[in-house]
Amino acid sequence: MCRKIWSNVLVVCTILLFNLSSQAKKDISAILEHLKKHYDERLATFKKENQSLKNIIFLGDSLTEGFDLKRYFPGLRTLNRGIVADHIGVQGKRGVLQRLDVSVFDCNPSMVFLMIGVNDLADSDYDFTQLVSGYREIIRQIKTRMPGVTIVVQSCLPTRGKYQHLNPLVLRFNKKIKEIAQECACPYLDLHSLFVDEKGELRKELTRDGVHLTKKGYDIWASAIRKMFSPSPDKSK
Repeated sequence: MCRKIWSNVLVVCTILLFNLSSQAKKDISAILEHLKKHYDERLATFKKENQSLKNIIFLGDSLTEGFDLKRYFPGLRTLNRGIVADHIGVQGKRGVLQRLDVSVFDCNPSMVFLMIGVNDLADSDYDFTQLVSGYREIIRQIKTRMPGVTIVVQSCLPTRGKYQHLNPLVLRFNKKIKEIAQECACPYLDLHSLFVDEKGELRKELTRDGVHLTKKGYDIWASAIRKMFSPSPDKSK
C-alpha cells in the first residue's frame, strides 16, 4: 500500500485507539478488519524476506514499521518487523508474543531491536503487571531459543498533545523494562531522553501527531542506533 494511504490509516488508527467512544460502531469494525488484513499481509511479507543470512531485526509497532531501515542503514542486512497498532501480545491472537516465529526465530537474526508497549498503555483496560510480564516473556523466549542473539531493549518514546496523558505511564514502563534489560544482560537504549522536552513531552519538531515521528525524529533514532555499532557488525556472516 502506498505511503500516502498508510499515512491516513495511521491517523485514523490513532484516533480510534484513543477516542473509541466518538466513532460509529460500523466504522470501528471496518478499521479493525483493515488492521487485521494488514497484520496478515505483513506476516506474509516477513515469511518471504526471511533469509539464510544473518539479519538485524527491528521489532515493534507503527513507529518501527515507519522506520525506513534501508535508507538509514544501507550497509546492513536489516528486516523491519514493525506492525501498525501492534501490542505486546499478552491477550488475543495478535501481538509480538504471538508472532515471534515469523518475526524473529525464522529470520536467522544476529541482533533484535525491540520497541513495544505504548499501544498497550493506551488501552483503557490494560494491566500494568501483565504487560511487564509479557515484555519479559518476549525476551525470555528469544534468549532461550537463540542465546547468541543480542536483544537491544529500546525505551518507549514520550508523547505530546492529546496523548501527553500517557507520559507518566511511559516513564513507569521504561523503568521496568530497563530493569528487565539489566536482569537479562541486554543492552538498553534510552531513546526517551533524546526525544523529551523540558515539559516531559515528545519534542514538537519530532512528531507529526503527538505519537508518530517526523523525518527529524527518525534521524535521531537512527543516529542513536549507529553509535551502538562499534565496531560495525560483521556483514560476512
